[in-house]
Amino acid sequence: IVASGENEPVDAAMISAISGAKNMPILYTKKDSLVPSVKDYIKSNKNINTIYVSGGLITKNVISELESLGRGVEVISGKDRYITNANVLNKFQNKFKIICIFLKYL
Repeated sequence: IVASGENEPVDAAMISAISGAKNMPILYTKKDSLVPSVKDYIKSNKNINTIYVSGGLITKNVISELESLGRGVEVISGKDRYITNANVLNKFQNKFKIICIFLKYL
């Protein structure tokens, strides 16, 4: 899982439960450039088949860099953090037993 480590770590927080349950690390990068240590980690772990990008802060340049590593890349985002969170849960709903989800709009 790749997420922006800049400003608020909301994108990483939304996918953190999935990350913990599936033992998938969250790799923080800059929104407009792939951090070399993240690139090195992905390159050295051949068992990574799909890279999930959480949220919409990561730019197309970073997505292209991730794609160039020869793995599948899937961006999970939405028009705001609430929709992004719902999309994350929908993406992984078949892999977990989710009993109930409450969304409170402020």
